[in-house]
Amino acid sequence: MQNARYNGVAGALHWILAILVVAQLYIGWTFADLPRGTPAKGEWFVWHKTVGILILLITVGRIGWRVANPPPPFPATMPGWERAAARASHLFFYAILLILPLSGWVLISSGKTDVATTTLLGGMPWPLIPGVPDSAHEPAEVVHAVLIWATVALFVVHAAAALRNQYFGDRALSGRMPPFRRRGD
Repeated sequence: MQNARYNGVAGALHWILAILVVAQLYIGWTFADLPRGTPAKGEWFVWHKTVGILILLITVGRIGWRVANPPPPFPATMPGWERAAARASHLFFYAILLILPLSGWVLISSGKTDVATTTLLGGMPWPLIPGVPDSAHEPAEVVHAVLIWATVALFVVHAAAALRNQYFGDRALSGRMPPFRRRGD
């Protein structure tokens, strides 16, 4: 039986996003714990904004790639509930990877009527969302915080399912995501 695998571009985008998400969690929690107004907090915040925008842009690219290059079909041996769970987790991940950075963008844009950009790494300007009122700040902050914890939970579930499928589950499910290979190949 041929092992249906994600192509190399899909695999690269998957792993780049995985690394960026883990880095972003670390960066976000590090800068959140620093005292307000310190140079270190400002530097970490620039990193946080930059990685967030990268996650947003790569996610948009990944969705485009996925639409143009559909993922491999699930093996016929995969139970229906597992297919539904896998599809749902992928949809939740895409939603989170879009909404979480967008909520951060709303946060930094709220109430800013005197400036049009924020600064990313290397002094690169990034446009703020025009017209976001101060009143959007608190709801965006709540959404941002909830989605951070949803990301952690979904990441753990996704990694556990992938490891289960790679090492303990149905042999036909192992090795779908490069660089992994199907067991026994």
